[in-house]
Amino acid sequence: MEFKLQKESPYHKDGILSCCVKNNFLATASEDDSAVIWSLPDLNPIRQSKLHDKDIKKIIFSPCGKYLITASADGEIKSSDFSDFSVKTATKEHSSAVNEICFISDKNFLSVSDDSTAKLWELGNKSCLKTLKPGIGNIKACAAGQGKVLIGGSSLVFLDPNLSTLKKHSDYLYGINKIKVNENKAFVSASMEKTLEIWDLNSMNIL
Repeated sequence: MEFKLQKESPYHKDGILSCCVKNNFLATASEDDSAVIWSLPDLNPIRQSKLHDKDIKKIIFSPCGKYLITASADGEIKSSDFSDFSVKTATKEHSSAVNEICFISDKNFLSVSDDSTAKLWELGNKSCLKTLKPGIGNIKACAAGQGKVLIGGSSLVFLDPNLSTLKKHSDYLYGINKIKVNENKAFVSASMEKTLEIWDLNSMNIL
């Protein structure tokens, strides 16, 4: 299979750290502290906003597609209206960089941070609903699917929808840096160890 570059659009002024797609739109977040909305498939920029004072490490659409959630290197999380980037909620309860955010239901999402905590939020509410301190060091990754929530730092932790621990796997030298869920499988990357693990979400066993 041959891959060909269709279009390149150098619009950000610094490195792009995160991107996500919803319907016919692409959202990107950058070290220039801004987010950009692009139309697809033509990749034309529609609007841009400087949302944070530090690098934006993560951007995701809400499940309904009406909002964008962004997380930055200074611990701040914002919810912005997709149509005009107007900020709906802003909070800075993490004391260090927020590395990843993921929705675990239509309205609730999780944030994980270098402050070694995971925090549960409700869309539209700037107050944290719950804070987890799983004891796995800096938490770099989180993902959800099939009734499971996964977080990754020095260990991989499986949680139920109420964020109670189901299983903890600690066989990592350098820790986890990315988790992706597809159907009933979780793909766990420990990149410094040059490994990619595939886990069955139902049995919580590695394949």
